[in-house]
Formats: sequence, structure tokens, C-alpha cells
Amino acid sequence: MNRIKYILITLCFLQFNSTYSQKKSKNKKADKNQEQMVISQAILLKAERLFFDGQKAKLTGDLDEAYEQFSAAVKIHPNLDAAFYELAQLQQLAEDYSGAQRNMEKALELSPKNIWYRIFLGDLLASQFEYEQAAKIYHALRTDNTQEYDFYFQEAYYLLLTDQLKQAISVYDEIEAAIGVQAEASLQKHKIYARLSKHEEAEATLLKLIDTFPADLEFRNELANYYLINGNTKRAVETFEEILKINLNDVYALTSLADYYKTIGDEKRAIEYSERAFANPDIPIDAKISVLYNYIQYYDQRKEQIIEAFDLADILIRTHPKEAKGYAIAGDLRNLDNSPEEALSYYYQSLEHQQDIFTVWQQIFFINSDLQNSDTLIKYTELAKEFFPNQGLVYFFNGLGYQQKKNYAQAEKAYSRGIKMAGDNIELKAQLYANMGDVYNELNNFEESDRHFEKALDINPRNAYVLNNYSYYLSLRGENLKKAEELSFLANEIEPNNSSFLDTYAWVLYKSEKYKDAKEWQMKAIDASENPSATLMEHLGDILFKLGDEKNALEKWKQALELSDGSEKLVKKIADKTLYE
Repeated sequence: MNRIKYILITLCFLQFNSTYSQKKSKNKKADKNQEQMVISQAILLKAERLFFDGQKAKLTGDLDEAYEQFSAAVKIHPNLDAAFYELAQLQQLAEDYSGAQRNMEKALELSPKNIWYRIFLGDLLASQFEYEQAAKIYHALRTDNTQEYDFYFQEAYYLLLTDQLKQAISVYDEIEAAIGVQAEASLQKHKIYARLSKHEEAEATLLKLIDTFPADLEFRNELANYYLINGNTKRAVETFEEILKINLNDVYALTSLADYYKTIGDEKRAIEYSERAFANPDIPIDAKISVLYNYIQYYDQRKEQIIEAFDLADILIRTHPKEAKGYAIAGDLRNLDNSPEEALSYYYQSLEHQQDIFTVWQQIFFINSDLQNSDTLIKYTELAKEFFPNQGLVYFFNGLGYQQKKNYAQAEKAYSRGIKMAGDNIELKAQLYANMGDVYNELNNFEESDRHFEKALDINPRNAYVLNNYSYYLSLRGENLKKAEELSFLANEIEPNNSSFLDTYAWVLYKSEKYKDAKEWQMKAIDASENPSATLMEHLGDILFKLGDEKNALEKWKQALELSDGSEKLVKKIADKTLYE
């Protein structure tokens, strides 16, 4: 890697000197004004020093310093194309794409045939969805470099993204004419023809690919699937059968035939082909999991086939009983079909066979959290710490388990550790800060609570849940109510018709003694709730009492009591017919 960096620096330096020499030569030929003939040697040496200082800063990771040095270099030597290129790279890293494009265009003005500059600009334009311009750049590149077939593929790819389908086919045809049939080009041509409803050409392209690579069954499977999609089931079945003559254990052919026979009501043959695929221990488990993954990927379109997927997963487990991934995919299928308890049983079995698959642990965390299984969540997160001591998500769920158990001291420890382990995962870090805000509030450490909510909002200032909770806690304390009102209003703006958020805003208005407005928003909260809670009704009662409507206030308190076990304060309000805050 260091050698490559050295070569790049040397190349840039050679380009630097080349540009200068050309400029000097032209000026000598002009020979009009000796004072303007060449850039002075002192300026050249200074620009050279700045350029290499910039390269040094870049290699050591000081990108701000590198940017300053390259900028200074082009300021005194505006013909230094390599420095403009370096500036463009740094601006791209900083997501200043327009600035990167400007500097890249300057570099190309000075060195229009530089391949690396052109590639960089093409990819930069593509990253900004300027696919048509990117295609033009790669077209020019392949015109100047006819043996560089990567340029052909890139141009075709960008043509596809701009729906220039016929032009893309022409480029793929040129590739084939030059270097023969290529799988990537042929498959793309097949897809384009299919998209254009040119079925004969689509079929012919795959047949030609099969003739070129007769041992690669992937292309035969592609052809058979194409026949199926277009209703030619006879040719599809024939093609799958041809595949099985070559390889008895081709899992895609077997499962596709199983699907076909199931569709026409031939359950016996459907089961036969399914079991041939999944009950055969000689077929690698990963191939079978790929088939099951299709049920997950296309669940919405294949919901009616989920029982079939369950059966196949169970056969898979019986065939490969010691493979953790078999239990894991079975769990994924159950979880997808809203059977979390069943999913957990499979995930637990997966862990019995292999403990280092983090996604399995992760699913266990999520499900137990959703089910409010606090003890189980704590148990498995504590175990996971042994295997994944640097995973921030482990500490997040560990803290969540303790928080659900109201063990706030332990939750605070877990979340603090999670923040340190979150690394560059800013979304996780924001959630950890938010949960810390909740925990510190429960511990009556309000200063730390506010500080952590502010940190969460620094990362994501439009997190409606953080805005709502922060606002609510401020209102409960009767502190900074103006800010609480602003936070809560923004939460409702981001997520309107959330009864909990509406209730918070009404409560903030209540604490600010804006009782008429509070009543209006509390009614909105109740209307937005399918089944208004005791809290919503009690809050409305409190507001009505402040407005002097004691009769209706008492009625709302009684409704709240019917919806709850009845807090001591609520019972006292009803008994004494007065408000206690």
C-alpha cells in the first residue's frame, strides 16, 4: 500500500513538472515579454513544497491541513492540475460535490486526456445521479481506450440507468464482438429484451449463453424461470428436467418443479421434489438457505406459501441437525410471519450449536424487548457480552432490560458502556443518549437527563420521541416551559395525530396555565386514540377543573378510574371533588 501511495505521489509530481515545462516552452516560443515568460523558479519551488506538504498531510490523515496546502499551491500556480485533482478528492470526502466537480473540471482543462481524472469525474457525476453525463464520459474513455472493456460496461450501466436501452444493447454487442460472449453482458441484454417485450431476442440471448457455457446451470435456470414468467410452462418444465439430467441435486430446479406441481395441484410430485432437494445431505445447506431466503425476500407476494417454507425449513433441520444456520433461517421465517415465540425457540436452538452469529443474538434481543421479557433480555445480553464485548447494541438492549425492570442504576451503567462502544453508529448513539435521558430523569438527576436529551437532539434534531419525552419531563418539573412547548409542538409537527404527543403538548399548555388551549389539544389527543387511556381522561378532568367546569371534571376523573386500577391521587380527587397536583 505504501508503495502504491509513493507511485501516486510521483505520478502527480511528474504531471506537475510536465505542465510547468509545457507552459515554459510555450512562453519561450512567444518571447514577447520576458517578465511574463515563465513562473519564477521561486514560485515553482514553493508550489512544489506546498503540493508535497499536502500529500504528506493527506497520508497522515490530516485532511483539513491537506486541503489548505493544495489550495495554497493552486493559488500561486493555477496550472497545477494534480492539485486540483487532490482538492476534488478531498471535497468529495467532505460531501462538497459541486466544489469537487468544479475542481475536477479545472484539472481536466489542464490535462484533458488524463484517464484517472476522467474516471473520477464520471463516477463523481454518477454519485449525484447525473448518469447521462457519466455515460458520455465513459463513452469518450472507451473511444480513446478501445481495449479497456471496463469502460464499455460502465457506459452501458449508466445508459441503463437513464433508460437508453437500445444504446446499452449496442454497447453490449460491441463487447461481444470484441471479446466474445460474456455472462454479465448477455444477462443484461436478456433483461433489456425482456423489459422491451422482445421475447424471441430475450430467449435467443440466453440460449447463446448456454451454448457458450454449457456446464453453468445458472443460465439454464434463468431460461427456465423466464419461460415460467411468460407462461410457457411446458418449456420451463422441460428445461428444469434437462438441468436435473446434468445434476440430480440442483436445488433450484428441484424447488422450482416443486412449486410448479404445487400450482397445478399435484401435491404428491410437489412434495417429492421438495424433499429431494432439502432432504439430500449432499446438497450444501447454503444452497437450500438461499431458496428459503427467497420466501423472506418475496414474503408479501408469497404469503400463501409460507407454510411450505416452514415445512422445508424443518426438513432442512432434520437433514443438517448440527448446523446453526438452519435453525436461524427457520426462526427468521417464523418471526416474519408474526410468530415471535416460535421464532425464539429456533433462535435458542441455533445458539446451542454456534454462539458467534451476532444476527441471531440480535433477533433474540429485539423479540424479547418487544415482548417485554425483561428477565430473558437481561439473561441473553449478559451472555452476549462474553462473545461480543465491543458491540454497542448488546449494551443498549442490556440497559433496556434493566430499564424495563426499573433498575435504573444498572441501566445507566449499561447505556454508558454502550455509548463508548457505539463507535460511528450515530443512530445507535442517539438512541443511547435518549434512553440515558429517561434513566437520569427516573434517578432525579435532571441536569444529566437534560444534557443527554440535548446530545440525542444534536445528532437527530427531528427525533419526535426524544422531543416528546424531553418536553414532558420539563413540564412535569415546571421548568423551562417555553422550551418544552417548542419541543412538543415540533414533535407533533413531525408526527401528527399521535395521541401521546398531543397529550404531552396539552399538558405543557396546562402547566403554562393556557387552559383553553390545553383543552383543545387534550380533546385532539382523545380523538386520535382508538381507546382513550386513563391518563388522557384524567388530564382532561384536570384541565376542566382549572376552567371552572368542576362537574365535567369529576365525570372525566370517574371515567379515568374505570379505565385504571386507580391511583391514590385520582381516588382522592373524586372523593374530595377537588384537584390535587
